[in-house]
Amino acid sequence: MISPRRPHSLGDDDESTPLQRAQVLVADTAGRLAEFWGFTRTMGRVFGLLYVSLEPLTQAEIGERLCMSTANVSMSLAALIQWRAVHKVHRPAGRKARYQAETELRKVIRHVMRNRERRELLEAKDSFAVATKILRDLPRSARSVDEKFALDRIAHLQWVVRISDRMLTLLLGQGRLDLKAALGEDVGSVAPR
Repeated sequence: MISPRRPHSLGDDDESTPLQRAQVLVADTAGRLAEFWGFTRTMGRVFGLLYVSLEPLTQAEIGERLCMSTANVSMSLAALIQWRAVHKVHRPAGRKARYQAETELRKVIRHVMRNRERRELLEAKDSFAVATKILRDLPRSARSVDEKFALDRIAHLQWVVRISDRMLTLLLGQGRLDLKAALGEDVGSVAPR
């Protein structure tokens, strides 16, 4: 069993409450997970803290609890707002902006998938099409063994992108994935090589 890493914002002599220690542990873990998925660790830490905080927090409160600079918190909040993972909360009584996490994680995941993964798939599709055209523009009789091999491999990559795009479309639309129904004969057959 892997033991959780020690939160780097809490020391042995820290007088924080059990809740604060748990919140920082969640924040640090969310930071590692965010980094794994291609976001910054600080974005994950800020999101993690906000997600397990009952009340919306100010930028200063986030920085203090996570031992982060104001600039780092500000950049992380701006990015999280852009990804719709965090919302600014306006309260009539106070002037300071407060922030809270989007609690419906499926919404965040869908937004990220639509705006990041889908874009990557489209760019890959376009690049593979250009690479294919470069090689197909050669007269068939003039293509070397290496060029024919590359064309076959590019075709396989295009197949992977098509399947990935179908799976992403299903995940974004229905929230569940039935591979047999979605991919038809592609499932169970050996993918082209």
